[in-house]
Amino acid sequence: MKQDNINTFMACVAASILGSRLNLNLTGDPNKVSVTENVIRTSNRLFKALNHSHTSMDIIRKRLAEKQVASKKFHQHFGFAWPL
Repeated sequence: MKQDNINTFMACVAASILGSRLNLNLTGDPNKVSVTENVIRTSNRLFKALNHSHTSMDIIRKRLAEKQVASKKFHQHFGFAWPL
């Protein structure tokens, strides 16, 4: 993937994590698509937990741990760290 495409993709993902309703349609290797969808989902869940005033620290820790696991899998599949 070219750097311009990566930047555009990450901008769309960031907007999605922040709550914009974007229709992201990932295609390609099913394992890579699954890993990418999971890291986006866990990033979004952590963001929501951090922005909800009644979220307990236990929930935040759980969401952070989930995101860390997903980020490691992303790195294993793509060879670079999940930037978000």
